Amino acid sequence: GAQLFAGLLSVDDRLALVTFAERGETLLPLTPLSKAGVRERVTALIGQVQTDGTRTDFTPALRAALDQVGTPPGDDASAPILIIFSDGQLNLGEDQATAAARDTLLRELAPACRAAGIRIFGVAFSGEADLGLLETLAEGRVAWHSVPSDPRTSTRPS
Repeated sequence: GAQLFAGLLSVDDRLALVTFAERGETLLPLTPLSKAGVRERVTALIGQVQTDGTRTDFTPALRAALDQVGTPPGDDASAPILIIFSDGQLNLGEDQATAAARDTLLRELAPACRAAGIRIFGVAFSGEADLGLLETLAEGRVAWHSVPSDPRTSTRPS
């Protein structure tokens, strides 16, 4: 998913890579794809991303987007986008921490992203993904992607 998306970007685009699980890590700050070697670096970085499936915190992704974007663009064509590729649910290990993170996402970070002109999209890779949260963050702009054992079949989780 992320490799495919990165490969479809134009040389005029900029890309940042942020992983998020228990904590967020910026693997690549917002960088023009026109710089020498950037596409190869992006491919290598995405290939190194590993998940352990125990914790998922979306807040670092939104914070990184806000930190890196700066001033809102003047038109939709150059508006920054944040694509959240996720196979899980918001889960910080404790119910209270998870509820606080959800509140921060919905009341603070998502509105701040919208105010900064950042359009959020979600891509879910598992039936375990929190589609409701992704749809709320992305204002309905969510895709479900699965790679079934039989490529002629694909279903969206209910």
